[in-house]
Amino acid sequence: MTIQKFIILTFFFSLVANGNDMRNENLFRAYVRDVTQTKKDSLQVQADSFSEMEQLLKKESSRDGVTPKQADRIYRMILNHPVISPHMEPLYDPEDNVGFCFGRAMFVHLELLGRGVNRGDIRKAFVVGPLHAEDINWSFHVATTVKGSDGKWWVIDSPPFGEGVMELTDWYRHQLKFSKDGRLRLYLANPQQFTPTSLKYSREILSSPSYRNYFEEMLFDFRMRYDQIQKFEPSCGSLI
Repeated sequence: MTIQKFIILTFFFSLVANGNDMRNENLFRAYVRDVTQTKKDSLQVQADSFSEMEQLLKKESSRDGVTPKQADRIYRMILNHPVISPHMEPLYDPEDNVGFCFGRAMFVHLELLGRGVNRGDIRKAFVVGPLHAEDINWSFHVATTVKGSDGKWWVIDSPPFGEGVMELTDWYRHQLKFSKDGRLRLYLANPQQFTPTSLKYSREILSSPSYRNYFEEMLFDFRMRYDQIQKFEPSCGSLI
């Protein structure tokens, strides 16, 4: 690893470090426990997912939450970013084997922290279960969700899995369109969780040759912009 990469990764890990007690488990194992072994049908699995969302919605909201307009600014960045923009994906994933939803979710996590959003107001929203579109099959999707000043939780995700900034409940319903059997389980996890099986970011994972420098280049861009990133102004929205 070069000195430059080491410095950038050290900066990154100092930024994302936290000691909260949010969910931190292998989500594929959780799916087997919660869905496969229980043999729940699609309606029961979806009810469990909405119940998980309801627990999050009970979290106290405050005036320093993110507004939809602020969240949309980050969504627009995804569309035009020199690394994570959807039109750049063939450069880093030429065989379409990776997808990089976890990369975009990491980017949103970073951008929110860079704008001063409280670490406790950010989660990773995972959906786990058999998914498909046309002739492509996969087993999970992830995006970052953030607490809004209006008491809602907003997901920032790019097409086709997101339609801009969406309420968490609407985002989950949108993911159900890709589910093979409707037994798509939502899990709200620590924002440091990288994939269902990688419970936190690590130097080894981010530096993996299989990602073709995707994360190194994303982090380099973020570090170069960091000192100029404008903090989000507190919202004047009402408390809920």
